[in-house]
Amino acid sequence: MVNMKYQFTNELSLQFQSCPVTLMELQSSLDQHLKEFVQIQQKYIATKMQFQLKRYEDMITEIELLQTLSSFPLSSDQQNRINQLVHLQEKQIQFYEDLLKLEARVSIDFLPRSFDELEYFVTFVDYFPV
Repeated sequence: MVNMKYQFTNELSLQFQSCPVTLMELQSSLDQHLKEFVQIQQKYIATKMQFQLKRYEDMITEIELLQTLSSFPLSSDQQNRINQLVHLQEKQIQFYEDLLKLEARVSIDFLPRSFDELEYFVTFVDYFPV
């Protein structure tokens, strides 16, 4: 009985001595992976912010151009051209919305019924790292 206790004590001592080394390796590996993850997320956020900044800059430029154009008196021909362009843009938006509706209908009609069950197995991520 004493011999078994001594054997188990020795075995536990050996395991205990190897444990900190294993934990240190695991810790350094985790630290490295966390650093890589943080770098990826920083790149993603920077890219997303640059995209939003560019979009806002474009919107500001568009507003400034519109204000500049609207400050000058337009001839009736120029006004007609602008109205035609606005009308074309509205048609383009309507066609795009119709296309999206058609794509949704087609995908609903052609997807198998079991496709609805996939939402229980698939989790959605709001972002994709770059």
